[in-house]
Amino acid sequence: MFCDVPKEFLLFSTHANRFADKGGNRRPIAFGPTNWLFAVTAAQPNYADRDGRILHNFRPTLSQGVRAMLDISFVPLLAARMQVDRTIYSPNGYLEALKSASAVLAYGGDFYAPIMNSEWFAKHQKDVHELHSFSRLDRDALILRWDSWRFWESLVAGCVTIHLDFDKYGFELPVQPEAWTHYIPVDLENLSASAEAIWDRRAEWKDIAAAGRAWALEHYAPAPTAKRVLAELAKVLP
Repeated sequence: MFCDVPKEFLLFSTHANRFADKGGNRRPIAFGPTNWLFAVTAAQPNYADRDGRILHNFRPTLSQGVRAMLDISFVPLLAARMQVDRTIYSPNGYLEALKSASAVLAYGGDFYAPIMNSEWFAKHQKDVHELHSFSRLDRDALILRWDSWRFWESLVAGCVTIHLDFDKYGFELPVQPEAWTHYIPVDLENLSASAEAIWDRRAEWKDIAAAGRAWALEHYAPAPTAKRVLAELAKVLP
């Protein structure tokens, strides 16, 4: 998302957001799942046998303001209603947790604002230009770096995937997921209502988990991803 690339080059860009543009000839692309992940999750447990936990398996890292903010404001609302597992698992332990948990907090990203409108930043802070210079920025603030491995791991493992609302916050993928069909959306303007909906609509979790996995397999496994990339290249190459 943050690279400045001459427009004669085609760039497949993660973290695409329809409210912002860095210029150039860009196509949205996803982190996506791997064939290995599909293989190790091929044997899906009966969803009714999952234990009701929501995994919160975020390792400390930089530029994750969304997670930090929701740790303060949203996760406590969930924890008042259901078990939130904050264990930082080893890779093998995490894989086993994905097979037994019911849902996963899979959001990520950081907040961006038009700070280059500041004359001081524009003239004196050259080190922030690459991250904060946009040819178009349609919001006073927006979220970038929103894609995460947690999102795809949760989907493919057959968990209910909890993420910020794709449509509301402008997140772009080649094929968009549908809220309450493939994932459960979080609305930053009404976190209490979001937490209540997750709890009140528990009867839908099984269907959302199954639909989310099917959607990821159909559109974002390596084979359909490769075909999509080749089709886009064919449009621009001689």
